[in-house]
Amino acid sequence: MSRAFGNQTLKDVGKKARYRDPDAIKKPSREILRLIPEFQKISGARRMGEHLGRDNGSRSFRVLMDGIERLLADC
Repeated sequence: MSRAFGNQTLKDVGKKARYRDPDAIKKPSREILRLIPEFQKISGARRMGEHLGRDNGSRSFRVLMDGIERLLADC
């Protein structure tokens, strides 16, 4: 998020206990709004998506990426 929004104060937010497991956050958009008041869901998701990688802390994201890779390998 720090790269996507150009905010260095967000650089280590993922190291805090409450954010280590992003899939456990009940209302992620509310948490993001708390951290980035100007956040808009669609444009914000696009901005963050440009910076997502396999090292993402979200288990569900890694499962999605594994599934996409399996589908592409079968093509």
